[in-house]
Amino acid sequence: MDLCPEEQFEHIESDKHSAVFYKNQREQLAVAVPFIVRGLEGGEKCIYITSENTVTKIVESIRRSYKKASEALESKQLSVVLARDSYLRKGNFDPQTCYDDIEEFYNTMEKENYRGLRCTGDMDWIFKNFEFLGSLREYEIGLNSQLEKYKNITLLCQYNMKAYTNEYLKDMIMVHSSVISGDFRGGMFPYHS
Repeated sequence: MDLCPEEQFEHIESDKHSAVFYKNQREQLAVAVPFIVRGLEGGEKCIYITSENTVTKIVESIRRSYKKASEALESKQLSVVLARDSYLRKGNFDPQTCYDDIEEFYNTMEKENYRGLRCTGDMDWIFKNFEFLGSLREYEIGLNSQLEKYKNITLLCQYNMKAYTNEYLKDMIMVHSSVISGDFRGGMFPYHS
């Protein structure tokens, strides 16, 4: 697997709300896995929310890159969960519920004395739930103001470029403070509001 170039992580990690736009699973994991591994190595609590990729596939990818992955899973430093158990656990997608979850994750991180909170979420769950597309847009737009109250938090949203309209992708580029293309040829596209 080609990994995201090291210098591009400096941009992702200096912003609270970044996104990767990918065309295939290889590009997706080349950014998402090192994002999580860097957090684990830095003593952060890490959460990977997935839908398209199975939990097993994600865990295997992390294990190949991080020797202490099993320990991180056992200690709950690392959690890998399905979107249906996170974004959609109440049977629908509600932005406020997700904001509340972030607050709960953050409070747990502080209580357990981790150095920070690092979350990444694969947004492919929306393909089976298109009725929530407007709510996802609302969530992403509101997330920047929600994150202002937290220190030491880094979020990486994952978008499959083949699955969204160009208009929707443009909106998502504009609401994220940094954007990386999964093929790395485009480099970083910082958007700061």
